[in-house]
Amino acid sequence: MKKNDAFKFFIRLLCFAFLIIFITTCKSEQESIKSKGVDYIFENHLDNTSYFVKIDSLDDSRAEGRLYIIDDDLTMIAKPISIIFHKRKCYVELSENERYTLKFNTKSNDVITGKFTKKGETYKGTFTLYPYNIDDYQFYESKRYKEEIFDVEIISDVKYANVKGHWMSIPDDTLDVGHIVKMGLFNALKKKDLELDMDIYLPKNDTLSKRPLIMLIHGGAFFIGDKASESYKKWGTHYASLGYVCVSINYRMGFRATSKAIERTAYQATQDAHAAMRYLISKKDIYRIDPDCLFVGGASAGSITALNLAFMRNENRPKSSYSSFLYEDLGDLETSGNDIYNKFKIKAVANMWGTVSDLNMLNNSNASIISFHGDADVVLPYGYGYPFRAIGEFKKVFFDEMYGSSYIHQKANELGIRSKLHTFHGEGHALHLDENRKLNKNFYFIQDEIADFFYDELISNSICISQDTFDSQLFIIDTTDVAISDWNVIGGVLIEQSKGKVRASWFDDELHKELRVSGYYRNGTSFEDVYTIKSVQ
Repeated sequence: MKKNDAFKFFIRLLCFAFLIIFITTCKSEQESIKSKGVDYIFENHLDNTSYFVKIDSLDDSRAEGRLYIIDDDLTMIAKPISIIFHKRKCYVELSENERYTLKFNTKSNDVITGKFTKKGETYKGTFTLYPYNIDDYQFYESKRYKEEIFDVEIISDVKYANVKGHWMSIPDDTLDVGHIVKMGLFNALKKKDLELDMDIYLPKNDTLSKRPLIMLIHGGAFFIGDKASESYKKWGTHYASLGYVCVSINYRMGFRATSKAIERTAYQATQDAHAAMRYLISKKDIYRIDPDCLFVGGASAGSITALNLAFMRNENRPKSSYSSFLYEDLGDLETSGNDIYNKFKIKAVANMWGTVSDLNMLNNSNASIISFHGDADVVLPYGYGYPFRAIGEFKKVFFDEMYGSSYIHQKANELGIRSKLHTFHGEGHALHLDENRKLNKNFYFIQDEIADFFYDELISNSICISQDTFDSQLFIIDTTDVAISDWNVIGGVLIEQSKGKVRASWFDDELHKELRVSGYYRNGTSFEDVYTIKSVQ
């Protein structure tokens, strides 16, 4: 055997011998190795070579194990090794003709230093031996956005806009929507100055610097409803307890009994929602809102408004919103309510039995959509048709045909927009309320489905381990959105690591070879990815 090879074997033996001396000197360490299967890294200071020492069996006089050279290869080849204890000395054997004597000098915090010599040779070397801790890996599993982990603070009646309108609140959830429309169509209304407001739900004692926002918009045929109705108070509290900043807004309602009046009111509601979102973006530092994670949802008229907020642009304004013989010009989307001109982009929409007047609006954004709709809805069509079938032929006077959730879902799929549709067969409007207009089981189903759908949207840059093309030991993840990460090697050795990359090598005699990474994104969601080592290099 060449001297260099003998030296390598000698280092390996020394490593084991040193471990044995430590064990014979301190019985507690020996028992620890037996019970926990502690492995060791041996560093040879003479040629800066490292070895991995795995102990397979151990008693008071002898240990058997394997020695692996940690070099530049993805796979480490095992060498059998024996360690014999004799009083205050230990001997490491690689073969009958190769024996090393190991002596240690110091031990501090389980790190041992010492000297080694080879039988029949004159050269000597120094080493360091320390435990390889395989229990350091931390699996991060965030409950944030999945479970109610926060108490909630509510800031009520925050003013966000000043407008001219009929009213912004009729908190009555007991009236039939069809009856509301009939009543509103034949009422003469006068406009007045309105201060639009919102309720803000915040997670208490939350340390995250930037939280996603959910804006909720109540329904009520653009005639009744209030931001603090039971449904929206419960939804606002629930989503804030998950870790969102949640907001429920009031907006302009009411319309004259003239053609296109309700369409103009619907457009003004969209302007108000736009003003509310601009206001919130301007206060992002105060409420710690992440402007890249904006969600919106609503039911019925609120869902029409939410869809318009996400997809309508000024070129899609309804014709009735422009100046005419009967009406004044309502202005562009950004010109109403306040003087704030922040731009924003909606990430996803919760569409609860809503409609759009023009499917081509969906070309304006890639906002994801989750929809809930009964296929027997007579207020807003599930497919394509006139709204408010309950008012008979009057519907054709005051409304155009609209596209319901089934068409929205179909169009979204055609455009490659992420979309999910829950169809409630045989059910009608206001799916979350029973015949007494009280919350039913659908309310909680919808609540949970929205939370799950939005959660997936928060993970836009999914972590995926990739192996370097030129360096087989090097593995990398994209840390753009990562706050913290931890790595774990199964069936191998973690040589070095940082937040975004790791260097590792695997034992040739292990069948299960994996690399894992787990951690948190900056928005508080957790991740884990597993890379399986399939080939030997």
